[in-house]
Amino acid sequence: MPLNPIYDQLGYGQLIEKGKTRELQLGKLLRDRYDKFLGPTLNYGDVYAVSSDFDRTKMSLELVLRGLYPPVGDNNNEINVVPVIYLPRIVDAVFLPLYCRRYAVELIKLKQSPGVNKFITTHKNFFDYLSKNTGVDMSQDPILQTVYLYHLLTSQKSMGIPLPDWATEEIQDEIEKVAILDYELQSYTPHMKRMYGGHLVKEVINNMEANNTKNRGNKTKIWLYSGHDINVAAFAKTHGLSIPVPYYGATVIVEKWRLLSQEFVQVTLGYRFCKNNSI
Repeated sequence: MPLNPIYDQLGYGQLIEKGKTRELQLGKLLRDRYDKFLGPTLNYGDVYAVSSDFDRTKMSLELVLRGLYPPVGDNNNEINVVPVIYLPRIVDAVFLPLYCRRYAVELIKLKQSPGVNKFITTHKNFFDYLSKNTGVDMSQDPILQTVYLYHLLTSQKSMGIPLPDWATEEIQDEIEKVAILDYELQSYTPHMKRMYGGHLVKEVINNMEANNTKNRGNKTKIWLYSGHDINVAAFAKTHGLSIPVPYYGATVIVEKWRLLSQEFVQVTLGYRFCKNNSI
């Protein structure tokens, strides 16, 4: 596919204005939802904010924080600043579990299984069609190559770039079905779920343990994690939930509730936040 010159201006994989607005709105939604709990003043230690080591996830988190803690003062001249933590990609097991060699071996074995090979064979004409019209080599892992194509077309639609004639609605639907399959394969077995989403789930559990009734020294009120679509999908799949391909700004909210002596956890998925303006 020809390179669109708009990417030179925006930068590869960066946020566009629509995306920036979406993240800012997400922060405002969180403020509306937890205003009384968080309180009007930002105190040191109230927020723990961590991102993967990508420009777009760091910027997304900063914009969410701006919406969550907007400027205060008579002239809105007092800016609330929250430090953002991130780890180098090579050691980031929370957001980038795909770098785990054991996981990669399991995924390769799964994609070489009879069931996956049968799917590829029965969809050969479809993959050939994509290869002919895009120039993409579909001979190696056509499912993954189709996922890349799905994200490309989705981003172009989001930016208002006209899609090529070959990308009809029917073809787009078929591409999305392959993308959904790929997300299913990523967390297909219990062992893969533990490796792919387990680190993030463990983080959430540790956060709740750190702020339970037995540990009053931890003052953190809200933990924010800015990652990727694969993290949202992996977290959902680890809990046995099936969702479509996460859209931009897809959000998982985990709340710990306490009623008298009882404690329970509520998980809310907002996989298309700001497409329907709800979570």
